[in-house]
Amino acid sequence: MKYNKLSLLLFSLFFFMPLQGQVQTEDLFPPNSLCPCGQEKKSKTCKIYNSAYGNVLAVNRVIESEASVVWEKMRDPNSYESFTDVLSASTEEDGEGSVVGAKIKLKIKLWKHIPKIGSKEIISKIDDEKMIISWKKKMQSGYTERPQFIYPLEDGKSCYVTMLVLPKNFMGKLTYKIMGAQLIKAFDAFSRDLSDSL
Repeated sequence: MKYNKLSLLLFSLFFFMPLQGQVQTEDLFPPNSLCPCGQEKKSKTCKIYNSAYGNVLAVNRVIESEASVVWEKMRDPNSYESFTDVLSASTEEDGEGSVVGAKIKLKIKLWKHIPKIGSKEIISKIDDEKMIISWKKKMQSGYTERPQFIYPLEDGKSCYVTMLVLPKNFMGKLTYKIMGAQLIKAFDAFSRDLSDSL
């Protein structure tokens, strides 16, 4: 329990630390260059420490549905709670929906006996052609990016990738080292629930 409390404190402090530099979502595309999917229906984790983009935590999963079908579901964060209990999201303003600039409230479940952790972020990118949706967390100087991608594979399958790009500053590295496993576990659970809902 002491470890969980320390991790929770570090996670909370992280959101008040400034980022060094700015990550462009376009720089992370195509996602298979950082976290490539295989052809089997399973997930894969990618922990990339101190990369050119920052400290990257990523999970991908092969989904046995067309990319366009998966995109329709992942494009609407307000619907996440209907198929998973790991992550919930809602836009703050009625009628704003999934549009760039929309404020979004996120809650993620990292520990079994601790309530979901909340975060207020902004939808920074929606690209229907490349099937990318991403949100960012504003801080004193810069932000952290949380992109999700979907791209087609062979035989009607698709590859879903979700990432958290942490900064290269001290708190970003500490969060990566101490909480990386919990974040990866949550991302993997979400990708599984997304796949199972289709």
